[in-house]
Amino acid sequence: MPARGPYAPRSEAGGNRSGWVALILSATVILLVVTAWAASRFLPASLAPSEAQSHWQEAQQAIEDREFSQAASHIAQCLESWPYNAEAHFLMARCSRRAGNFADWKVHLALAEALRWPKDQITLERQLRRAQVGDTWEVEDTLFDLLNTQPPEEVIILEALVNGFIENDRLLDVVPLTTTWINRFPKDWLPLVYRGNAQLRLYGKPAEAVQDFQRVLELKPDHPEAHLALALVLTNDGQFKEAVPHFQFYLDRQPQDPTEALFGLASCQYSIGKTDQAREALDQLLAQDKDNAGAMFLQAKIELAEGRLPEAIAWLKKADALSPHQADVTNALVHVCGQLGLKDETTFYKQRLDEIKKRDETLDRLVSEAKIRPDDPDIRFELATTCLKYGRDEEASHWFQGILRKNPNHLPTLKALAEYYEKKGNHKLASHYRRKAENAGGQGSAKAPSSRPAASN
Repeated sequence: MPARGPYAPRSEAGGNRSGWVALILSATVILLVVTAWAASRFLPASLAPSEAQSHWQEAQQAIEDREFSQAASHIAQCLESWPYNAEAHFLMARCSRRAGNFADWKVHLALAEALRWPKDQITLERQLRRAQVGDTWEVEDTLFDLLNTQPPEEVIILEALVNGFIENDRLLDVVPLTTTWINRFPKDWLPLVYRGNAQLRLYGKPAEAVQDFQRVLELKPDHPEAHLALALVLTNDGQFKEAVPHFQFYLDRQPQDPTEALFGLASCQYSIGKTDQAREALDQLLAQDKDNAGAMFLQAKIELAEGRLPEAIAWLKKADALSPHQADVTNALVHVCGQLGLKDETTFYKQRLDEIKKRDETLDRLVSEAKIRPDDPDIRFELATTCLKYGRDEEASHWFQGILRKNPNHLPTLKALAEYYEKKGNHKLASHYRRKAENAGGQGSAKAPSSRPAASN
């Protein structure tokens, strides 16, 4: 059945909380309120009313800037003066969730509920938490129906849904949903980041992604992740010199995990002939991540460029041990072993390179067939399972999701995904796809999908 308004999700089965869960939650709420009351007796002196109000205003600005941890710090100051303010506890819960702090989310949402914050808001917040962590299946239809009323929480709902779709590898749903988001809120930078990354992973289209990330920097010039994303796209497009300042901008902000940016910077410096700077970046990277196969391969390329063959083969073998059956590493090993006169090793790596070429030819053939016959699920299924066979799990997941987008009841795909996620240790998703497979078993895998169409562009 078509959805109302601009947002049109794919349908999934819904569900309600059971009564005994509600009883447990009620008991938990009472306990939390009593605990909060007892703790408040030992809190430091309250802030002056003007100070608390100032922190409240700063929290609002931090939320607008999507600085949720900073906003939570300001709200915590407010709660020293307003320990029984339901709105403050609710806002603290929402900021904590958006910052990924689910322990504080649970505590403050329960306190907001006990202090009689509107029930519909409490319910929505619980749905958003489920959506954000990827447990979208039983809440997304409700959230899409709410989106089509264009509520005040529209952007907050979109944010949670998109995060959940990314968590579940549903990038084919991310692109149209973020496009609708961009059309509705053209000055919001976050959907541009989501869409740019999704398009790159799905289609490898640097031009479209560059436009999205450049627009992000027009809206938010100091956004570190946008600088990193743009740098990566420029690097993939061969614009190495242009990418360097964006990598450097990101690294100057001292990110928690700089390894991706350090590798990108080293690659660009190597590509424009600045090997000394490339070595410096690689030294920093390997100090952070000593088992980074990509960094080892790049180090080998630098040694080769400078004629240090023994050093090069040592780095190549380390990279190969960590990430075997890579065409570029194996090809380099063939050439270096040949130059060093290592006949047995040269023969070994040549045989392996032949196997890799056959693998890649098979994948290329299947990709070409999938483009010629885009509506043939059998081709896509063969491509997905072939990717799994060769350890290309992310590619496989995307091909599987493409099948389900056209036919949510494709039984072989549902079974394959259940097995895939079980092996990955994601028992929640494995269980979801197993249930879907059981339901689809009685319907036949070739039925046309009954879900609603994707969100319009």
